[in-house]
Amino acid sequence: MAAAKEIPEITAALEEFVAAPGVNTTSSDPLDLKLLAAELRLLPAFSDMGGCYGIRPSGVVASFAWDEPHMLQDERDTRICNMVYYQASLKYPSLVPLVPTRSADAVTCSCCGGSGRVLDFPDHLVDKVLCYCGGLGWLPGQNAKPDSVLSTNDS
Repeated sequence: MAAAKEIPEITAALEEFVAAPGVNTTSSDPLDLKLLAAELRLLPAFSDMGGCYGIRPSGVVASFAWDEPHMLQDERDTRICNMVYYQASLKYPSLVPLVPTRSADAVTCSCCGGSGRVLDFPDHLVDKVLCYCGGLGWLPGQNAKPDSVLSTNDS
């Protein structure tokens, strides 16, 4: 079986993240994300109370739970993949060209009205909570009805 082709922008961002000085831990768990990123070959995009989402050098979006960081799960939900790519682009500007563009059948996110920020949240919380759309302001057509509205943004 041939190895998956790597996307140079993701590989470079992963190498830069791992090589950057300092230990990268989350506020709620002292896991070293730099060490995990190097071991798993996963560029961290964002984390929430359940775990971390990231992008493999091949472009595949994957996640792990905090209590089982070596058990990567590939993500197939388009909404989640879009969210991860967008959030990654905010941390790693070289990934901006990889962010999905809004398709003709996409719908405006009802949780944020298209702003990417959850509506009617107190100012001190709005930047700590990630909207269902991941900040894009839109959802792929097949995901127009959210099952759950929010994911905490701990990164």
